[in-house]
Amino acid sequence: MNQSEKGIVVCSQPASALSTTASGLKLRVQNIAKSLQNQTDALGEDRTHLDRMKSAACSPSRGLVKELDAAQKFFQAELQQIEQELKAKVDDQKKVNVSLQQCLTTLKTEKTMLHQQIMAMQHKVEEIEEEIGFE
Repeated sequence: MNQSEKGIVVCSQPASALSTTASGLKLRVQNIAKSLQNQTDALGEDRTHLDRMKSAACSPSRGLVKELDAAQKFFQAELQQIEQELKAKVDDQKKVNVSLQQCLTTLKTEKTMLHQQIMAMQHKVEEIEEEIGFE
């Protein structure tokens, strides 16, 4: 299967390869989700640390408070960006899954048609054998 970064899929492998590819893609999304969770946890720890620093910095020193506010805004923006990236990757994965499902449906239809053609040919062979008396 060839895949561009935009999620366009062209089927060029047998059905067995498609199933392993799909699970590989799902695994990749799970790994991304785990990575996001780890980053979210780290950000939570940083926020806790910032909150402690803010409470300790309630002195007249406003410069430190401004720095803490800036750091908090930075981390919030970072988290928002990570969430947007994950959402985009999940959306891309959904598109790939739809394409793979369409490929699978096409393969199943072709398999059914081939089976029907084989059965029809076997029936014709039997008719011809009966006509010529071949046993």
